[in-house]
Amino acid sequence: MKEREREKKKKMAGCVGQMDSFDSTVEDWATYIERLEQYCVANKIENDRKVAVLLSVMGAKTYNLLRNLLPPDKPASKGFKDIVKTLREHLNPKPLVIAERFRFHNRNQKRTESIPEYIAELRRLSEHCKFGDGLSDALRDRLVCGLLHEGTQKRLLTERDLTLARALEIAISMETAAKDALELQKKTTSECTVNKIETRRPERMPACYRCGKTSHRPDNCWFKVKDCNLCNRKGHIQKMCRTRTNERKSKFKMRNKKVNELNEADSNETDSDEYERGLACLELHTVKDSEHKVMWVTPEVEGQKLRMELDTGSALSIISRKDYQDKFAKVKLRRTSVTLKTYTGGKVVPLGKLKVKVKYENTKRMLDLYVVQNDNVPLFGREWLRNIQLNWQSIKIMKATEKSEQPTPERLKNLFDCFPSVFQDGVGTLAQIKAKIAIEENAPPKFHKARTLPYALRPKVELELKRLEDQGILSKVDWSDWATPIVPVVKKNGALRICGDFKVSVNPVLHTVQYPLPRIEDIFTSLSGGQHFSKIDLAQAYLQMELEESSKKYLTINTHKGLFQYNRLVFGVASAPAIWQRAIDQVLQDIPGTQCYLDDIILTGRDENEHLANLEAVLKRLSEFGLRVNKEKCEFFKDSIEYCVHKIDKEGLHKAQDKMDAVLKAPRPENVSQLRSFLDLVNYYAKFAEECKSPHNFRQGTNTLQPRPALAFSL
Repeated sequence: MKEREREKKKKMAGCVGQMDSFDSTVEDWATYIERLEQYCVANKIENDRKVAVLLSVMGAKTYNLLRNLLPPDKPASKGFKDIVKTLREHLNPKPLVIAERFRFHNRNQKRTESIPEYIAELRRLSEHCKFGDGLSDALRDRLVCGLLHEGTQKRLLTERDLTLARALEIAISMETAAKDALELQKKTTSECTVNKIETRRPERMPACYRCGKTSHRPDNCWFKVKDCNLCNRKGHIQKMCRTRTNERKSKFKMRNKKVNELNEADSNETDSDEYERGLACLELHTVKDSEHKVMWVTPEVEGQKLRMELDTGSALSIISRKDYQDKFAKVKLRRTSVTLKTYTGGKVVPLGKLKVKVKYENTKRMLDLYVVQNDNVPLFGREWLRNIQLNWQSIKIMKATEKSEQPTPERLKNLFDCFPSVFQDGVGTLAQIKAKIAIEENAPPKFHKARTLPYALRPKVELELKRLEDQGILSKVDWSDWATPIVPVVKKNGALRICGDFKVSVNPVLHTVQYPLPRIEDIFTSLSGGQHFSKIDLAQAYLQMELEESSKKYLTINTHKGLFQYNRLVFGVASAPAIWQRAIDQVLQDIPGTQCYLDDIILTGRDENEHLANLEAVLKRLSEFGLRVNKEKCEFFKDSIEYCVHKIDKEGLHKAQDKMDAVLKAPRPENVSQLRSFLDLVNYYAKFAEECKSPHNFRQGTNTLQPRPALAFSL
C-alpha cells in the first residue's frame, strides 16, 4: 500500500503545471488551446496522447458540447486538430473586420486605467482588425487620440515622426511624473500648518421650540399652556409640532436621499454588530413611484433588455424575485452574505445573487446581480458603473424626452445642442469607411484636355476650385495618366458646381459596384404607423466620403488652371451611388423607423417620444461617423413630407401634385424616344391615377389620359 502511494506521489511530482476545465467566462477557446499546447510541451506529452489529454481536462460541459457537434462520430475518433477546429468554429466564430475596427477606434482610456493597461487593451482589440503592417501606426494613432490627459496629447502631437515606442515612452514618463508630483504636493501640504483665524459671531438665543421665536426662552413662552391644533397636545403651536416636522423629514428622505449602499456582512456578526457598523440605507422602490424623478438605463442582461433605474447611491445592482423568475430563472442563484437596511430601519436579506453577462453598447462584462423579495424596480448600482461606461449624453436626452409637458420645439433644441458637430458648416468626413474605385484589368489610361470655358464663367470656376482645394476635397497635381474634362453647372441661386465628365474617361472601364437602391415601397413599409415625419439632408453627401489612396489617380480633372485630383468620392462616377448607399446603410443599420435614399434620411415614430428617440439615435450615429447635415434643408416633425417625388403622411403614400401635373400637361410625343419617356413617366405614377387602373393609351390629339381597354402602355 505504501509503495502505491509513493508511486502516485512520484507521478504527481513529475507533472508540471495544471490544466483546469475550459470556462468561456474566463478565457476564450484560442487562449485555452495555447495553454494546453504549452502544458503538453512541459510534460513531454506525445502527439498521439494529445486527444486523450484534451478530452480529459476540457470539462464535462465542453465535452458534452463536443459530442453534440460530432454525431454520429465519437470525440475519441477524431484527431487533435479536428477537435480544436470544431470547437473554435462554434465558440469563436470569425468576427467582422469592420465591427472590430469600430470597437478599436472608439476605445478611449478609462479614468482608472494606466497607460500600459490601455495599450494592452488596444492590442487585444486589434487582434481581428487585420491592420497588417499598419498595426503600429494604428496603435500609435489610437493611443494619442484616446488619452485622457490633454497635456500628454499636446506633447505627443508636437513630436515629428512619432513612433509607437516613442509615444509609449513619453506617455508613461509623463504619467509617472504626474503621480510623483501629486505625492510630493500631498506630503508638502501635510507638513505645513496654517494658523487659521476664527471669527465668532455673537451668540444668539436659540429659537423657542414652542412657538419658534428667539425673543424668549421656552419656560417663559406664552404657548406652554396652549393646545396644538395638529396633535392636540399641550405646550406648542401647530407650526412647531414635531409630528409635522417628522412627516416633512420622511418625505424629504423619500424624495431626495436615494442612498442605496450595500455592505457585505460577516455571517458571524450579530445584529447589534451590523447596526454599530452603520449599514447605509437602501431605498427599495415600487413600480408605482414617479418615473419622471429617476433616470433609466437599458443594458442587455443575459441577452435580454432590462430597464433599470440608474442609482449612483446604490453600491450594488438588484432585481426583484418576480423579475428573476420571469427573465433569469435559468441562471443559478448563489448564496450571499449581503444584508440590506432600509431608511425606515427594516432589514432586507437578499435571496441570493446571480453571475450574469451584461452588455451595454460596446462593453461586455460578467457582473453580480442581487435578488430581493421586494417588488421593486431593477436598480443599476455603483458596482456596475465601475465596470460599464455609460453614455450619459444619451441618458440625459432620454430623461428630457420623458417629460411630456415639455413642448416639442424645446425638446428638439435640446437634442440639437447635444450634437453640434452634426450641424456645423463645411464638409464632414465619414470615419472608418473609404471608397474604392476599381477599373478593368489592362484598361488603357485616358487623358483628355481641358475644355474651353466661357470667359464669364472662369472667375466662378477659379473661385470654386480654390474653395474645394481649401477644404481638402481637391489637391493640385503636376501630372497624371488619367484626366477628365469638367462641366461647370450654374445652380438656381447663382452658385457654380464643378462636375467631371467621367463618362468619357473612367466610367466605360469601371467595375461598377452592385448594390441596390431602396424602393419607395420598401421605404414606405418601414415607415408605416408613423404619425409625424422628419427629413435630414446630408450636406454634399458624396464629398464626405474619402477615397482610398490607390483610387485618387482615376478621378483627376483637367481645368484651365491645371490638373486637380479628387480626395473624396464625387458625383458623376458610375459606382458612386452604390458605394455611398452601401456606406450610409451601414452607418444607420438597426435604427428603427429610419430609411435613407442616397443623401436624404427620413424617419418617424409611433409617437413623439419614439420619434425623438429615433432622431437622437440617427444624430448620434452621424456624429460618431463624422457626418454633417444641411440644417436649412432639413424638416422635423412634419405632418407630411415629400420624399423621392412622393408625398408621405400618416394616411399613406400619395402622389406629388406637381409631378402629376407634369404628366397631364406633357406635350404630345413627336417620336418613339419621346413616347417611351412619356410612357415610363405614366407607368411610374400609374398606381395613383384613377384612370390608370385599366389599360390605357395616349389618345391622338389630346393631352389627357383616357381609357382604351384594348391597348396597354408598351411598345
